[in-house]
This record gives sequence, C-alpha cells and structure tokens, in this order.
Amino acid sequence: MELIEILNEQGIELINGIRANLGSTGTTATGKTSQSLRFEISQEGTKTKLKLFGRPFFNTVSTGRKPTPTQKPSREFIENLKPWAEARGIDEGAVWAIATKINKLGTNLWRAGGREDIVEPPVDTFINNVGQALLDSKADELVMKIRDGNGS
Repeated sequence: MELIEILNEQGIELINGIRANLGSTGTTATGKTSQSLRFEISQEGTKTKLKLFGRPFFNTVSTGRKPTPTQKPSREFIENLKPWAEARGIDEGAVWAIATKINKLGTNLWRAGGREDIVEPPVDTFINNVGQALLDSKADELVMKIRDGNGS
C-alpha cells in the first residue's frame, strides 16, 4: 500500500475518531465543529503531509477559552455563542452574561485545565496505525522481492 493511500485511509479514521469523541463527551452542541473537520494530503518535494482542518478555534473543545478580562465580548463572540446557547436550551438573553463571564474568568473547561479525551486518542491511534501500515507495506514488498529472487 502506498503512503498516500495509507494517509487517506487513516485520515478518515482520524476524523471519525475525533467526531465520535466530540459526541460521546457531550461536547457537541450544534455539530458545526464536528462537521467542519477535514484533511488534506500534499506532497512538497520528498515530504508527504497530512493536515487536519476545522473551524477557527477548533482546539478550544480540548483547551477551553482563556479569560480576556480587559476586553468586552465582541459582537462576533456573542453571535457565535447564540447557536450554542440555543442548542443547549439557554435563553438568548443570557448570552451577553455568559460571554462576559467567559471573558472575565475563562470557560469552565479552561479553568479545569482542559481535556485530553477528544483529539489526543485519535491522533495517537493515527500515528500508530500509519507506522504499522508502513511497516506492513515494506515487509510485503520485501517478501515479494525475495519470492521473485530480487532480494537485493
């Protein structure tokens, strides 16, 4: 199996794993973050890269949002909180207060030190699976060379 095939297969599994963790941890409110996940594989010279993409600030599902006490909540922040609040059954009138509290103290997740059960396990699995698939591929290639009498 070629590297690009391996990365494509494992990239799909990586995204599926993160999506599953978002759902199972109760982190999903609107589903927009989960659905924003995608990856691209590129080759730059001899390097092959897989890049994972998501919504801006995707990583806050793992880290939370730090406080910004010297700032007032931006309109953009308020607008981004509205669908989240609606999905959670929170009255839209409370969004300003929530945004102000987040700016003052940070999110509960940030204050708790973040979490490692959403992104890290699928990334670890991805790394292990890519490594194993590459080893298996090279071993198969070597066996075929030996069988063909070209074991050089």
